Amino acid sequence: MCKTVVYRPDRNAAIHSPLPVRSAGHYSVRNGFVEQRDPRNFLQIFWVFAGEGCVGHAGERHPLRAGDVFCYFPNERHDLAAISEQWEYYWLTIDGDQAAGIVDRMLSQRAPIHAGGCPVFLFEQLQEEVRDFSPAGQRLASVTAFAILLAAFTGGGESGSNRLVLAYQALVAEHYTRHTFCLDEAATRLGVHRSTLNRLFRVDVGMSPGEYLKRYRIREALALLRGTTWPVADVAARCGFSHADYFARVIRKVTGMPPRAFRRGAF
Repeated sequence: MCKTVVYRPDRNAAIHSPLPVRSAGHYSVRNGFVEQRDPRNFLQIFWVFAGEGCVGHAGERHPLRAGDVFCYFPNERHDLAAISEQWEYYWLTIDGDQAAGIVDRMLSQRAPIHAGGCPVFLFEQLQEEVRDFSPAGQRLASVTAFAILLAAFTGGGESGSNRLVLAYQALVAEHYTRHTFCLDEAATRLGVHRSTLNRLFRVDVGMSPGEYLKRYRIREALALLRGTTWPVADVAARCGFSHADYFARVIRKVTGMPPRAFRRGAF
């Protein structure tokens, strides 16, 4: 079982927004997983990446398969269970007085809908924005949440032609710790030419595969600098940077300060 959960630091949103994001997460669970929660005062949206589970709602149980989206509205009891050997999904919660009304008007039905492949990049971007406790970060999170809602309820999820992009993102998540992992290796593993991967990824994500890999490594490195006391050289190596000096230059360029100063500021 693997769970990633990111919460807004403050109970109340720091901005006035119709879609204030409260939390976001990613669950990968096995058959036998059950989650039952009493009614909550927020809206929660689930988008299945892989496998099959089911949700209980209004006395009925509905299957929830890859590409399916389902919403629990405020004050509804949550009831989820994994059916397949592995069930993987992304989710977000939104509070505020207007969120439920906005989503209700977008929905064509209260049962699960099939929206297409889960836009993993948007959910991962949302998690980073939720981690940013500044008003600017919360505003960005609201915008990304709206983009996810549009994708879900207008059929804008990932299509079959975008599966290559998702596969590359999965490879990055698995191999980014190796400094030798690169676009050529990824293309070989995926069975495509590097130019094809580069072109499709740019169209879908808006950046090159190499830039995505670099940003992924930086994101993980910043999280380790914030959340651990590991030596800077160990953080660099753990995140795929072969030289500590280069790692320090990258962190300074991104944050405006060297790694140790960034760490001190985080605490």
